[in-house]
Amino acid sequence: MNSTQVACERLTQSRDRLRQALSQVGSHSAGGVQVSLLAKTAYGLVTTVARNQPLALVMGTALTAALLVRTKAWRWLSMSALFAGLMPQLIKTLASQEKP
Repeated sequence: MNSTQVACERLTQSRDRLRQALSQVGSHSAGGVQVSLLAKTAYGLVTTVARNQPLALVMGTALTAALLVRTKAWRWLSMSALFAGLMPQLIKTLASQEKP
């Protein structure tokens, strides 16, 4: 085997391992990105920062919250998008309640 064949074989094996890992993570997807993989990555990052630099994490959180309040980010949401996101949960909750 020459070096090109070896490289192609290693690339194929790497892709197979990646596909297998992504299939084990979960099937919820948003825009092609695995949500649970993204959540696990974010959790790992936050726990590392919290362990190594807790003050920086608190200050970053406070800065983010202040920025959201200052820019009034909740006004950016359109009401139709808000209702589209909440209506299925509301209908499910209302349907699951027993009638007297």
